[in-house]
Amino acid sequence: MRRGPGAVKRRRVDRQGRISHDAAPMRPTELSRTASVLWTLASGATVFGALGAYEALSLSTSPSDATSGARFGAVALALLVGLTSAVFHAAALIGWRRGPLVTPTVDDAAAEASSAATVCARLLSLPIIAAAAFVGGYLAHGFVQRTFAGPFTALAALAGWTAAEYFVPTLRAACRAAVVRLCPTARVLGIRLSYFIVLVAVMGVAIVGVVALSRLDLGAWRLGGWVVVALGTFATPIVALATERWAAPARRAAAGCVVGAVIAALSGAVSLARSGEASAALMESGGLSGIAVGALRRLTDSDGDGISDRFGGGDCDDGNAEIFPGAREVPGNGVDDNCVDGDAPPPTEPPTPTSAPAAFPPSATQRGRPLNVVLLAIDTLRPDHLSFSGYERKTSPNIDAFARESVAFDHTLAASPNTPRSMPAVFTGRYASRVSWQKRFANYGALTDENETVFEVFARAGYSTEAQTAHWYWDKATGIKQGVGSWDNRGALSIKDSNTQSAAPDLTPRVVERLQGLRATGKPFVLFAHYFDPHGKYMAHPEVADFGDELMDKYDSEIAFVDRHLKPVFDVLDSPAFREDTVVVLFSDHGEAFKEHGVLFHGRHLFEEEIRATLFIRVPGISARRVEAPVSLIDILPTLADVTGLRAERALGLSLQPLMRGEPGWPADRVVFAEQLPYPNYETHLVAATSATKRKAIRDVTAGRTAVFDLVADPREKANLTASDRDAEPALRAALNAFIEADPGGP
Repeated sequence: MRRGPGAVKRRRVDRQGRISHDAAPMRPTELSRTASVLWTLASGATVFGALGAYEALSLSTSPSDATSGARFGAVALALLVGLTSAVFHAAALIGWRRGPLVTPTVDDAAAEASSAATVCARLLSLPIIAAAAFVGGYLAHGFVQRTFAGPFTALAALAGWTAAEYFVPTLRAACRAAVVRLCPTARVLGIRLSYFIVLVAVMGVAIVGVVALSRLDLGAWRLGGWVVVALGTFATPIVALATERWAAPARRAAAGCVVGAVIAALSGAVSLARSGEASAALMESGGLSGIAVGALRRLTDSDGDGISDRFGGGDCDDGNAEIFPGAREVPGNGVDDNCVDGDAPPPTEPPTPTSAPAAFPPSATQRGRPLNVVLLAIDTLRPDHLSFSGYERKTSPNIDAFARESVAFDHTLAASPNTPRSMPAVFTGRYASRVSWQKRFANYGALTDENETVFEVFARAGYSTEAQTAHWYWDKATGIKQGVGSWDNRGALSIKDSNTQSAAPDLTPRVVERLQGLRATGKPFVLFAHYFDPHGKYMAHPEVADFGDELMDKYDSEIAFVDRHLKPVFDVLDSPAFREDTVVVLFSDHGEAFKEHGVLFHGRHLFEEEIRATLFIRVPGISARRVEAPVSLIDILPTLADVTGLRAERALGLSLQPLMRGEPGWPADRVVFAEQLPYPNYETHLVAATSATKRKAIRDVTAGRTAVFDLVADPREKANLTASDRDAEPALRAALNAFIEADPGGP
């Protein structure tokens, strides 16, 4: 029989079981190839366009970057991703309609009901298997021989599967009865019910996985964009199948939607390729659009050096793989190797200041007896979340009391926004790029013997040197322990288990015991103690105030927790014997972000919330005061050496004694730097410079872009001054570029 354009091939089965075919009118759900493709593309454009519009409206950028170009770019890139995804969906749906997934057959409802019942029964039996595997894994967790844990868990799962088989027939019968009653055609949205059940199960697992990920403290990992991509990818075929009854009459509208989406996507991509500011804004704060910009940068990288000259990539010569932002600058070779303000001139003087000699004579106390040194590090402690700094919550009464008796540095900058780079900088008095590393770009780089740590400086002068910690980092941080006589890292757990560790209750008694023990020897000492607790994952502690359920609320409760457990340490240090001859330094290694610039936690940016650190120093004979001048954590070692009459000749920081005493001697034009060095978990290279005028420049070395902020008028760093004035703060930017180009590099 001749088939017309509105017919489909239909299979028939006669009484003898023979199969024949004839033509039958096309049903509304049996679309032509063209209509199916158009409708699927239109569905993808609609779903992703809506997601892009939401992202554009919630885009977190500075006012200068939050332009119509950035917002239109977010929608355009979402459409581009949606159309790309929909092409594959369209091909799949066409294949399904020609294959076993949805091919119409006669009298196959009973067979499909049986198949769907089997699939349903198998899925319902999975919890039994999962429960058995969980019990096996729980028991195996305590095995002494870890090699037996995996096989034991597998055997438990196998036992669960065997048990589940007894229930499958009963479950299959129940499922078949439900299918016959609820879905007599054994099809949903034109899809065979068994396939639809599998699709729903997969989507359910995906949704549970997304929810589980969203409830985890994932550090600086930003998964929001990928969640949006997954959501749009799952939603597109569902929307297409659920609404395809309108596909045929609305084919022209669908075609117009697709054409408009294509034009918008291409024009937005072209606009972003030319607009570095908009592309940078999307990379900074966009989710789905940030992923798309990153992909477009890689696709348009002509010379294969990993950096494009489009989409805000910043490559100043995309035809030469040896020239790109982040390349090693060779001074005086006539080539701008790293795309930073032309070729660097040959260096004529050291790029960073050296440690100043002792600015003041030793005090009477020092002449009578050497000063002891106690270093108290509180990980991830933001100074603006302390009551002492005016925070509205009473988070830190004991730290506040200590701060009121110390010199408080209100604008202290960490050398880096993460512990593996910041702590070595503190201990050596050198910026992270100037520390001598064995593997500079490793996640936990080891220090070489060329460095001189604070412990070595004091051990050489006859001091006892000890450390009390309880965290896995100190086992990985090889080289940083040079000069330490005794390092006690009891209680350190694995990386995974440390996320829920609260070590302060166990650490404080050890610190108190060692303070008293070291005092009893009569020998001068340096004691370092590291409290990790404010670091995520934030735990609930019934003994301190519960400020709420949001992340920042939990963070504040963690500060209150560590403050509570520091009180016994402060009580010892406040006793007359220690007050007379002990220098106490309380500091944090970096801050913590709460989406002020689109990210959580730390280790991704050089904005103030991540690099503003806590620093209080109490020295016998020096009165308490507050200091506004920007200082760095690399100044701690030179200061300790200065007040004790020693020298830290390899340190690059400055002694803070002039500021502490309120006397002349501090350089008014001092510039403080901070760095985010690339490492495997995050390969972006950032460098910042802050001047005494509270102007701050941040250079994205990887992308080749610089932003300048006025921290007095714009403390939240939202208004990039270079957006309206490309030459803003030329002296500060010149100092920043000189610091970058003097970077010695390393493997």
